[in-house]
Amino acid sequence: MLITLLAAVGSAQAQRLTEPSTGLSVQPPAGYSATIAPPRPPSIPAIAIRRPNDSDTGCEVAYRPTPQNDRLDELNVTAAGERWRGEAVRTLGALYAIEHAEPLQHAGIEGFLLEGILRMCDGTPARAKDMRTLFGIPETRRGRTSAVCVGDRGDFGARRDDFLSIIRSTTPPSHGGAANRPRRIGFGAEPQAVRP
Repeated sequence: MLITLLAAVGSAQAQRLTEPSTGLSVQPPAGYSATIAPPRPPSIPAIAIRRPNDSDTGCEVAYRPTPQNDRLDELNVTAAGERWRGEAVRTLGALYAIEHAEPLQHAGIEGFLLEGILRMCDGTPARAKDMRTLFGIPETRRGRTSAVCVGDRGDFGARRDDFLSIIRSTTPPSHGGAANRPRRIGFGAEPQAVRP
């Protein structure tokens, strides 16, 4: 009975964590914990979500205000267009070999998922060749929330559901009022293969 109780405690889901300056929050899955991460330049608030044995793997969720989005009458149309999609793939593709892209839908906000492998160049740690990265990027009228989840290639498939759970449990800062209502963004309805 004690073993059953300890197993249940060990697998219990951690509490939702909210970053106080923005209201960005995330619900870690069972076996993970969330902590406020040091801000990344230029002072972007972030939350780190990791298992106890993670050192260079796990997820980080961050928020960046994008006031220019509020000026777009049809954020959905702009964001769903080929030009925006191509720019997102090109931007990340400079550093990553993007192998998979698909839509992301959660809580009335649509975005996209990109998955790939870091391109090796001078100064890249040798361990990077053994890693795989999943990006979740929803965009709203107030800002961009990004989740970056990194795992070993060997067990990435086993962790992918946890990473997706982290991405889908992320709540962007409040979108109060009709003017700040989340708008659609993404690659469309079907997953797409992306050539690096």
